[in-house]
Amino acid sequence: QLMPDWASLSRFEIRHVTLPLQRYRALKVPSQVLGHSVSGEAMLPLFASLYWCLDQHKCFCGIWLVPLSEMANGVVKWLTRRGRPAWVDERVMMHQWSSEFSF
Repeated sequence: QLMPDWASLSRFEIRHVTLPLQRYRALKVPSQVLGHSVSGEAMLPLFASLYWCLDQHKCFCGIWLVPLSEMANGVVKWLTRRGRPAWVDERVMMHQWSSEFSF
């Protein structure tokens, strides 16, 4: 039986990237900071400070990057149709800081 292409790619990613990286405890804090920095609670003060303190043009450009990156992310997820690594391998620990669980 032939294995779909995404399954072999997921297995490679899990074996050679995800599992080795989750062994490093030093990455826990930076990953939490990164996860919290892209939340709505962090983006609102960021764009407010860009608008009022730095440059209105940079704020407008940054605001447009949010929906554009969301659309690009959705297209990539739709094209690849790969589940999250923790969904296909129980050895992968899933840490989420939001309630968004889509592909």
